[in-house]
Amino acid sequence: MPHPLKSASKLVQAAVALDEQLRNFEMLVAGAERVPLNSKRNLEKAAQKTTEAARCAESLEALVQALSTSLNEAREQNQRTAAVLVRLGEEIRRRGDEVIALERRLLALAEDAKAITRAVHGLIDAPSDGEREVLPELERTERGLDTLVDGAQQLFQDCKAAALSDLTGELESLKQQLQSARNRVKLLREQLGHSTHPDN
Repeated sequence: MPHPLKSASKLVQAAVALDEQLRNFEMLVAGAERVPLNSKRNLEKAAQKTTEAARCAESLEALVQALSTSLNEAREQNQRTAAVLVRLGEEIRRRGDEVIALERRLLALAEDAKAITRAVHGLIDAPSDGEREVLPELERTERGLDTLVDGAQQLFQDCKAAALSDLTGELESLKQQLQSARNRVKLLREQLGHSTHPDN
């Protein structure tokens, strides 16, 4: 089983190594301090322990430096990550504003489509004796539908460029409805045009 510290970050490894060496340093100093200085042998023993403690202190300097380096690296990484977070937040806000603007255009287009669809049904159901009055209205309605179809196509392209698949799906359906209504109006206009000009 791998040692848990092997998968830890450099910062954690440096902190743990420094902590362990600090504990070792404290133990060495405490051990040297406990040796009574009452004989040559004990003096040699105390000198040996203080030498070990001094070497440990030297290694502590390197470990402190390693921890300081790891802290600086962690700080820089944190700054880079924070910058990514800021950029992501800005991108989310920008995309959100883009979606809102496109949805408003879609809503306005849908409202116009509802109004002109009601007008189409009214023209289709108009009495036959009003054909001459209906024909100019059909022509205006057809031009209005042409404008709406063009608007739906442009909005579809804008949503596609923005990679908004849910809006492009709604627009494709709306565009088909408008095209169908335009075809019906065109057919009715042509039929009324023939009936009002039988010699043509």
